[in-house]
Amino acid sequence: MNVSFDDNLKDSMTLLSSLPSQIPKILSFSGGKDSTLVLQLALKVGIPNLQVIHSNTLMEFPYMDEHILFCKAECDRLQVPFHYVIPTLTNRFFYSLIGKGLPAPHRTFRYCTKNMKLTPISAQIKKLFKKNPYIALNGERKNESTKRDKKLSCDGSNECGTTEQKMSVFTSAQSLVRPIFNLSTCMVWDAIAALDIAGYLEGSFNALNNIYSMSSQSSGSLRTGCIGCPLITNDKSLPMLTSEHPEYEPLTKLRDLYYTTNLVENRVMRPDQKNYGATTLRFRRDLYEKILAIEAEVRAANPGFTLIQDEEKQAITLALASNTFPRGYSQEYLLSIGAI
Repeated sequence: MNVSFDDNLKDSMTLLSSLPSQIPKILSFSGGKDSTLVLQLALKVGIPNLQVIHSNTLMEFPYMDEHILFCKAECDRLQVPFHYVIPTLTNRFFYSLIGKGLPAPHRTFRYCTKNMKLTPISAQIKKLFKKNPYIALNGERKNESTKRDKKLSCDGSNECGTTEQKMSVFTSAQSLVRPIFNLSTCMVWDAIAALDIAGYLEGSFNALNNIYSMSSQSSGSLRTGCIGCPLITNDKSLPMLTSEHPEYEPLTKLRDLYYTTNLVENRVMRPDQKNYGATTLRFRRDLYEKILAIEAEVRAANPGFTLIQDEEKQAITLALASNTFPRGYSQEYLLSIGAI
């Protein structure tokens, strides 16, 4: 390790060690390299009153899920509370898409992050702390990308380095601490490897190296996201996953299916008549069959794979049978336009 790396890592550990022991600390854990390093450092320092929270959208890549569950098992072994939260049934992706009839998220209608990731965290935070003080930890860093650095600038528009979305989750936190804020990407990888060898989340380096080798973004800042995310212009992660693991090839059909939910011919006019809104029941039933067929294709080669959880399938089936539409679409209105 060079001097710069040693100094930065020392600063990170000093910061964590200086946190008041009597106040609970909660680490927002995505499972990526940055939050993994923060967890490794927190375990090495042995900070008291540590808890970890992970919000699983249920749309994660399989190998990321494995790493997250491994980290949870390690926290359980060390008696560090690990809160694994998921969206409520009616906020899950496939229920929103098929059960409710919402079009797939797009840049001007991005409901997924709030409903599937942030809301479960907010609910758990309120349950854990109510109005009591706590300290929030996360793995935000500078130098991940130019676009991200702009969000982390101290321009007075928000708390230094904190996006409005994240602050909406941790509004009740006494403080927000980012112990690796000044580490470069290379330093993060070096630190994960060193702490892995030292026995902190042993095996994390190889697991993360495998995960990040299957995704690609600019400047070496490799990230993964939801399977077939319709919000990105060019999905590089899924093709790289399938090049390594061809059994997941059927999943590449999902993005094209998601886009069809935004086509006018598959939607009904909103009750306020301002634009096209929810998708038709006929279209949703057909879409559901196609998605289930994709899941079955993957399962034929990988029986352990699940795209849609069983309880979500049951809820979707009931919603389709009950002619469910989003709030505001009365049965009278739907009958009047021949939608049901």
